[in-house]
Amino acid sequence: MPGRNIPGKDAATNGERCTMKKVLPLLLAVFIILCSANAMAAPAGYGTEGNYMCEDFEDADNSMIGNNDSPVARAFDKHDMDPYYFADGTMEITDEGQDGSKGLKLIPDYYSDLPNGTNVIMRTQLQRVCATLDDSKREEVLNAWAEAAGFSFYVKNVTETDIICIPGLHINLANGSTMALGAGLSTMLVETDGTTYEPDFVSGWVNTAIYIPAEFEGWVVLKNVIGVHEDWDTGWGVQPWEDENKINAEGASFANAAFFQIDFRLGVSGLDDTGYIVVDSFELLSNAEPVPSSGSTTPADDNPTGSAEAQPSENSEGSSPVSISGTVLTAIIVAAVVVIAAVILLAVILNKRKQTK
Repeated sequence: MPGRNIPGKDAATNGERCTMKKVLPLLLAVFIILCSANAMAAPAGYGTEGNYMCEDFEDADNSMIGNNDSPVARAFDKHDMDPYYFADGTMEITDEGQDGSKGLKLIPDYYSDLPNGTNVIMRTQLQRVCATLDDSKREEVLNAWAEAAGFSFYVKNVTETDIICIPGLHINLANGSTMALGAGLSTMLVETDGTTYEPDFVSGWVNTAIYIPAEFEGWVVLKNVIGVHEDWDTGWGVQPWEDENKINAEGASFANAAFFQIDFRLGVSGLDDTGYIVVDSFELLSNAEPVPSSGSTTPADDNPTGSAEAQPSENSEGSSPVSISGTVLTAIIVAAVVVIAAVILLAVILNKRKQTK
């Protein structure tokens, strides 16, 4: 009859509601924990809260690069100084940056006829990383440099060879001189799947240069610590031609960053001339991790006289992952939610059957 209470049905319904009330908070808590684990495992330089993006090229076009007064990227530095003739190439804004966003594409000159053979050197100053030309933003950017725990940038090596990379930061000292910094030993490479390892360093006169393996895609991560290259805690090492005593000079601070340049070098002989390099997301980090997964690195062989021909990297294979990829964690989250949901459903069905008997 309409409106009549059915005890068995009411009891079953109440049991279901009770079960759902007890389990739903647990399900929500598990889901939040798993999502938090997924977020924490993201590589440095990728969407970390509190980071400061110095240059992501999103508003850039080809009119803003390639000249000495360009606001985004200067023309390639060309040193006509025997025997270190810098070959160059071309640059353009591309849609092949991080996650398909805009980036800066560097295309080597594969047919260089300069005196030092086929070693291509592409070195450009990125004007907005230190607000070199923009006085209206310089204070904001320098404050970000002063407060940051680290620095990272995205690299995609679409060539057939390992390439030499020299991230160069110049700092204004109080006496009117500058200090040139390169990569220190705590520099890390982080692939897009979260795999983290120490890069090979170029030995000899450019020992603050690292190798980017062929087909690498990910981030170079440096701690914002100034020191000598050989110190394992150093993220930025004094360049070999500099006086190491400068690190103790007045003004030797990231708050006094003068300008930043990126330098890539590779031997092009015999390579497919369709290869290129993309850089993007030059970012100051609130957290400079990940830390080295081991306490050593194997320096690559290189000609100490200054040849820029890249040698094979040994670290690109057999690298030790220190974080779980986002894809794997997402799969774990989905699987966990499905299993929990199935358990809840089974509990409800069994409870309903029990109440109707």
